[in-house]
Amino acid sequence: MTSNTEHHATAAGRPLRESGRGAGAFTLLELVLAITIFALISVAVLAVFRTGTRTYSASHREMLLLQRSRYVFDSFESDISNLFYRDETSYNVQAREDIQEYQQYYLEADRTGDWDAFEERYGPRDRDEADSDPNYVGNPFEKAKLIDLQFVGVSSEDSDGLAKDSITFAIRQPLELGADYHFWGLARVEYNVEGDYLIRSVEDVGTAPRTWDGQVLEKEIPPKYSIVAEGVQAFDLSYAFWWDNQWYETDTWSSSNRQIRNNQYLLGEYDTEDDELLNAGLPVPGASGWNDYLNELEDQPLDRLPTYVRLRVLLSDPENTARTHEMVRVFRIPNSLETWVPNDQLDEDDQEMEREERDEEFVPVFPGALKKE
Repeated sequence: MTSNTEHHATAAGRPLRESGRGAGAFTLLELVLAITIFALISVAVLAVFRTGTRTYSASHREMLLLQRSRYVFDSFESDISNLFYRDETSYNVQAREDIQEYQQYYLEADRTGDWDAFEERYGPRDRDEADSDPNYVGNPFEKAKLIDLQFVGVSSEDSDGLAKDSITFAIRQPLELGADYHFWGLARVEYNVEGDYLIRSVEDVGTAPRTWDGQVLEKEIPPKYSIVAEGVQAFDLSYAFWWDNQWYETDTWSSSNRQIRNNQYLLGEYDTEDDELLNAGLPVPGASGWNDYLNELEDQPLDRLPTYVRLRVLLSDPENTARTHEMVRVFRIPNSLETWVPNDQLDEDDQEMEREERDEEFVPVFPGALKKE
């Protein structure tokens, strides 16, 4: 009885422990609360980690786009700084005379069907027979080494209206270990866009060979192609020149044309000269055929090189085309020479008309401006 009384008294004096719970154990509520807090912290840490990862990935892709843009500009700057140019009238002189004389004999023989005079001068047209003929002169297109040092920029757009221009010019080849060098240390480079790739090609400055009748053949050594950048949405070139105390830009350029600098009449229509030109059988300034007529005037200077080239490149991330990067730079052409002189044959009214016409035709810019108006 004594033991039972003590047991009940002891039980009444302190709370009894729940069945199955050991010392230091958590309640179910505590466990649920701990799991909830851990889950919230994990979600927060995961969100911060994912945000950081996305930020790093985005900045990394932006950095890649920036590097691609810089590589485009570095490649273009390297070429444009080594640009080599001569007026087309200063080279190929003898070769052009030989070819012109050859073409006259060829056309006359082709017209009359009498090839005796032609073959007497140039040898047989049959190459197999020509190889055994000691008097064979040969096709001037084979013998004459014609070269091309012209600077040409062509403007074009894709179906979305984005600029996909091209440009080609001759350069002095830089000294590089293991590089293939062309004759005279000169090469012709070309930049153009194919699909969304910016392609740079390099070849010698010699023109392609031709057949007896002048058909252009492929070069024995084809151009070498390299990809400068991918994801090219726009490759936009403009060319600057100085006229009447103002910088202007145009989207196309050909150094052998006579359409920009020092023309007697540029773009305006001048009534005082219309009758005189029409009576002489010449096109009226500003009318169809006027630029072609100007190009035929040997006493007019060539356009030669522009003063600078403005290049705008718009690149997109190939993995996410919505992410784009645009850069614009101006490249000064070191050996360009501004030759404009005022047209003193026009009165003040016609000069003002000429200025207005030019302002409408070309884009006036400020020196050093980064964007066209």
